[in-house]
Amino acid sequence: MKRNFSNQKTKAFTLLELLIVVAIIGVLSVALVMILNPSEMLKKSRDAQRISDLTALKKAVEIYKTNIPSAKLAGANNTGCKGTTISTAWQPATDHIYYSLPNDTTTISAMVLDGTTFTGTGGASQVLKANSGKVDSNGWIPIDFTSLPGGSPISALPIDPVNTISSLSAPTNTDLVYRYICSEKDQSFEIDATLESIAYTSTDNKMSKDGGNSDLYYEVGTGLSLISVELVPPPVVGDSYGGGIVAYILQSGDPGYVVGVTHGLISAANDQSSGIYWHSSNSVTTGATGIALGTGNTNTNTIIASYGAENNAARLCYDLVLSSYSDWYLPSVDELNKLFLNRLIIGGFNTIDPSIGWWTSKENSQFGANFQYFPNSAQGNNNKNTLYHVRCTRSF
Repeated sequence: MKRNFSNQKTKAFTLLELLIVVAIIGVLSVALVMILNPSEMLKKSRDAQRISDLTALKKAVEIYKTNIPSAKLAGANNTGCKGTTISTAWQPATDHIYYSLPNDTTTISAMVLDGTTFTGTGGASQVLKANSGKVDSNGWIPIDFTSLPGGSPISALPIDPVNTISSLSAPTNTDLVYRYICSEKDQSFEIDATLESIAYTSTDNKMSKDGGNSDLYYEVGTGLSLISVELVPPPVVGDSYGGGIVAYILQSGDPGYVVGVTHGLISAANDQSSGIYWHSSNSVTTGATGIALGTGNTNTNTIIASYGAENNAARLCYDLVLSSYSDWYLPSVDELNKLFLNRLIIGGFNTIDPSIGWWTSKENSQFGANFQYFPNSAQGNNNKNTLYHVRCTRSF
């Protein structure tokens, strides 16, 4: 017997149902990738260890402080802690940031830490790898936990699971290492770690929820603002920095160069004038004859002392305030040439018209001063009452 199916209806998925299914599959796919992502799982595991380590360290320090009347958080008189008994400012010659990174073969050479240039024995403190975990004040945290009546509340000082610093001359907030800082004034302390997993830096951002002053660290302790300026990578040419654009980084052999410290020139982002004279007449010799890097500021002050309030190239820079920075000056010959060499990175220069020049702060004579063309590298001397462009600079 033949069966008639012509009247039977076949039910199909609607467009809405298909979209819902696709969305569910997408969500499940993302979740599966996250679950099966071995790199993320490893980072999360390390972060969990960091959170646990810092919790244990915080508890140990608090027990020590509670049971020792005159707690020694860094040195016999806490001289290794930040500040003094009356000040919270860094004492560059004696204070320290203590790192879990051992110094057997990896000594931190940076002298600029937390926005402060340290001197003498101040700055980064490290111990040998063999001593890192010691709890008798010889470990990376310089507290003698063994002096407690019941013994040390922690068997060994933990170190970061990765425990590295990418650049020993410039530690940054991205380095996976533990840091310890204490205050000499009120005996507060801070212990920091950097977290790396999406789970703890995005989904559940522990670094922004810890109550500290920085979202770049996971901070525990009783003084969560002891590090007041985040350790960030040093600026490079082209960076927006210090009110302008980084134009040049001092190199070995340059005047003012310091090993392990980043110094250089900052250019204003735009010209301060497209046509202004160096001086309205040719009747006064100022003595502004500096040529080298580092002489532009002195030249500018010398010009101002000679010409007073006259509106000229040097005065434009002397009076300039950008992003609260007021120490701008008319660059010297060598300083302006650094701006020329990096003109395309800095930006804002007319590099087409060959007749356009920029003033330097170097006086050539009673009648003239030095300038430089930017469409080419030509430098020269012209009458002070010539109208040239001005691009102010400052040093950092």
